[in-house]
Amino acid sequence: MNSPLTIKNLMLVWKRWSSMVSLVLGAGCVLGCGAGVVMHSNGKGGGVVQYVFQEHDGHLLSPNRSDALHQIRQYCQGSYVIQREGPTHGRKRVVEGVAGTDVVTEDWWGIQFDCQASSTSFSRSQRS
Repeated sequence: MNSPLTIKNLMLVWKRWSSMVSLVLGAGCVLGCGAGVVMHSNGKGGGVVQYVFQEHDGHLLSPNRSDALHQIRQYCQGSYVIQREGPTHGRKRVVEGVAGTDVVTEDWWGIQFDCQASSTSFSRSQRS
């Protein structure tokens, strides 16, 4: 037998529905809002770019690596030199979901770079 439609029943339905929507939106934000590539400029025509990579794929096969190199090209407006690269501090974060709470460890890779001034044909001929 169905219960009559009362304000109390409507509030219970609303509470359940809004909890589900909040859970789905919260999970989407946690999974989709994290920055995969972060640029740190040194103000002298260079800087460091950090990106997240999955340990099983490695830092070279990460899709974030191509994004990081693209950001370097854009920042330098052309050529650049990679001074060094290597692992940077990882990050651990707590993700709460329907099944419980998980601790997610992120591995980050850093690329230190310097922008190169574009060479003209005149300056090349002067070096010869």
